[in-house]
Amino acid sequence: MLEQFIEERKRAADLRNWIDTYAVNAGQDSETELTRMCEWARAGLREYEPLLSPTRLSTMLRDRELFPAVDPLLERAGEAPPEDSFSSRPGPKNHS
Repeated sequence: MLEQFIEERKRAADLRNWIDTYAVNAGQDSETELTRMCEWARAGLREYEPLLSPTRLSTMLRDRELFPAVDPLLERAGEAPPEDSFSSRPGPKNHS
């Protein structure tokens, strides 16, 4: 999910960069295909940007319960860790 979010932000940044680059040329003539394309791209970006907000990401994380306040994978207070946990494995040998 993080990789997808990063890729979406990169795509939005690329689109902003494209608009900034070509809008200068498009602004010289308000009735060109390039002008209309820049307007279309701006409208798409305005609809897309709210999807990239930190608030939306927080909501997605909460809805998918990916990082709960209490991690069920951690040992519970007072309970012995499972036999195959890292804490029950022998540590490195000391070769003195």
